[in-house]
Amino acid sequence: MADVNVACRSCGKRVLMDVMRYDPQNRKILICPECFNHKVKKKDETSRTKKVLLSLQKPKDEGNFVKHKCYGCGYEFMRKAVSRQKNCPFCGNKTAHIQQKPGLDWTQGL
Repeated sequence: MADVNVACRSCGKRVLMDVMRYDPQNRKILICPECFNHKVKKKDETSRTKKVLLSLQKPKDEGNFVKHKCYGCGYEFMRKAVSRQKNCPFCGNKTAHIQQKPGLDWTQGL
């Protein structure tokens, strides 16, 4: 069986058809392994940068949430202060209690 050389649609380099990969962004064109690795690495770096930037941002409504703890299973969770639902989302127990009031910050006195 003869090996078939195909031109990469990204860089134009001719490589064997067996090693060609689909473009991760377009998914319709075939590209060589070098272009594929470059695009995947660039995509990973972009997603890592985006995750770091998102982790540095504070939630907009941070003061409007109340910390709860379930008496039954011990699960700790956050709910909006205006929420009337008091059941534990993990076990469904109706004895979840408020652990922290909204707007209170234990670090204020430090």
